[in-house]
Amino acid sequence: IVGWTIVRLTWNILVPADWCFDPNPGFILWLFISNIMRIFRIPLLPIGQNLQGTHAVVRAQTDLETDVKAEREMEAILMHLERKNEMSLRILQYLEEEQTKTTRTT
Repeated sequence: IVGWTIVRLTWNILVPADWCFDPNPGFILWLFISNIMRIFRIPLLPIGQNLQGTHAVVRAQTDLETDVKAEREMEAILMHLERKNEMSLRILQYLEEEQTKTTRTT
């Protein structure tokens, strides 16, 4: 469109007046055709915005699924660490009991 506009305006400015199909000061035909192109392009804007909205929803859903998976994994890791902590405390308690038993017998 830009190339067509440049060629058309250059033609109408530089060629002799007999060959001009759109007079220089107003370029009425050029304005008419440009406005027609804009009118046909207007419905494309909401369609493009709707597509962007759909992509945003899909992206948000994917992000939510990823976050839920990450949260589940973190919960599993925390449960595992809590079990290890409990086991360590039991082992420590057992060792303390064994140490007190050995000191009582000696």
